[in-house]
Amino acid sequence: MAIGPGLHIDDPSDASLNLAMSDGARPLYDAVVEFIATEVEPVTLEFHQLGAVRDDHWGYHPGQLDILEGLKAKAREKGLWNFFLPDAETGEGLSNLDYAYIAAELGKNPI
Repeated sequence: MAIGPGLHIDDPSDASLNLAMSDGARPLYDAVVEFIATEVEPVTLEFHQLGAVRDDHWGYHPGQLDILEGLKAKAREKGLWNFFLPDAETGEGLSNLDYAYIAAELGKNPI
């Protein structure tokens, strides 16, 4: 039975039903998970503690900005920057599906 252009639910091998991460995206995904575990998680408590004593409720404490800048620099060094851009010249050239897996990991930590 066709339920849209090219989508047939009676054919489980239909590639449009495959929502698995591509093999090519797996190393980047693994690197993101490792970066979060080794770089982001260890500074998360400090980041939130600094936020609790900031002067401007709508801004950041200077120490929070230092943490963010440090994490951004480390992420760039490891090639974990702009991978959401579709152009492989400026980003990783990820599909929306592959990026969704990475974005899900990034969304687990508020930093």
